[in-house]
Formats: sequence, structure tokens, C-alpha cells
Amino acid sequence: MAIPRTRERFEQKLLVRLRDAAASVGVSEAHIRNEIRLGRLAARKAGRAVLIPDAELKRWAEDLPPAA
Repeated sequence: MAIPRTRERFEQKLLVRLRDAAASVGVSEAHIRNEIRLGRLAARKAGRAVLIPDAELKRWAEDLPPAA
């Protein structure tokens, strides 16, 4: 069995930057920061970067109420 090249192994990111998280769900960075501050969305810090676990972002998006 061949080991996948580095690029192929890491296509699925474990952590996404705040701006990428906001863009992926279609909301502003300020909205994501507010959700983190309110404890509705878990995030990590690496230096100055705010990172959100991919699974956490998916969980948060799925927990949003349905549109009317």
C-alpha cells in the first residue's frame, strides 16, 4: 500500500482559520467571533491565529435553526 503524498493527506484540514470558517458558512468574521465569545463555538489559539476545529464548525452549522 502506497503512502499518499503530503498534499493529498492534508486536503481535509483539522483546523480552519477564523476567516476561512466565516467564508465557508457564509457569515462575517465578527459573527464567528461573537459565537466563540458566547461559548457556542469552540476555538483554539496558535500564536495570534484563531483556529476552529473542522468537526466543531460542522456541529455548529448543523445546530443552527432552520430558516422560516
